[in-house]
Amino acid sequence: MEFGFYLPNSGAGAEPDALASIAKQGDRLGFYCMVMPDHILQPNKVDSTYPYSLTGDILAAGQSGDGEWPEQITTLAYLAGVTERIRLVTSVMIIPYRNPILTAKMLATLDMLSKGRLILGAGVGWMEEEFELLDAPPFAERGAVT
Repeated sequence: MEFGFYLPNSGAGAEPDALASIAKQGDRLGFYCMVMPDHILQPNKVDSTYPYSLTGDILAAGQSGDGEWPEQITTLAYLAGVTERIRLVTSVMIIPYRNPILTAKMLATLDMLSKGRLILGAGVGWMEEEFELLDAPPFAERGAVT
């Protein structure tokens, strides 16, 4: 059995020094992977039901809108440079948000630069408001796009 951990994607824990410290400690302790969530924008108001909490509220699940919201691929590339063995996981990359060819190139480059440590977790997304802000394909069509 292997163990990993989620990286903070907002608040004080998502600052560069904090992320680097967490990643280095995880690498040093022998964790298998570190996982970076994917949200490009955090809308001021979210009416979509958050599917991973009992209440359906993203804030009740411990998510914070405070501080920076680092981008997933860039953050994992930064952390690849300060670690040696720990795997880098996208969880989950919301595929409809991005151009597929550019995304594939970025992921392939990250995997190459990290010496094969990237694990891709991919999904369709759940927050309709974020789709609208990004001018992504229609929320109802996200499964087909993915």
